[in-house]
Amino acid sequence: LKQLMTGAGFTGVRTATVVNRYPLRYWAKLFPLPAAAKGRVLAALSSGFPGSVQIPLPAGNLAVVGFRPD
Repeated sequence: LKQLMTGAGFTGVRTATVVNRYPLRYWAKLFPLPAAAKGRVLAALSSGFPGSVQIPLPAGNLAVVGFRPD
């Protein structure tokens, strides 16, 4: 992405990793588990404290910022 932005004429291009912060039950929903196991895990996390704990995770999103010259 940095090369694309620089090639398009942007200057001062910077990239950064974005850390996503979602409840544990959301991450569990995305995790590849067999349907029966996932159902049990999600049921256990659907109410109460453990499922609502916010988990920060760098899930592959990036931020790119650059400046276009006048």
